[in-house]
Amino acid sequence: MLDQRIQGLYGITPNNNLNIALIERIFNEHKVNILQYRHKTNNDKLKLEEAKRLLELCLQHNTLFIVNDDINLCEKVGADGIHIGQSDINARLARAALGKKFIIGVTCHDSLKLAIDAE
Repeated sequence: MLDQRIQGLYGITPNNNLNIALIERIFNEHKVNILQYRHKTNNDKLKLEEAKRLLELCLQHNTLFIVNDDINLCEKVGADGIHIGQSDINARLARAALGKKFIIGVTCHDSLKLAIDAE
């Protein structure tokens, strides 16, 4: 089930061209439960190619695949979800665009303050 997979090791790719062999080695040596693809490039073709390769790897290892900041890429490759920063589209708009099928994660820079304020 999905809620059982949202725990454990959460990997984030570096913000540069990927070393797929290194990522595969990490997957083989460690149980990565979630992988976030984070490559902030304007080269949409490269991002699509990298995302497809990572999705394939994630499917082989039963790992959730999250795309950073790009709703269109998330939908296009069939990722499990998206991670959005505080300066990106807000979570409600992302949910409206993606529907209930996708996981939506949001950066929280002040989680300690939020937890204290909630008490």
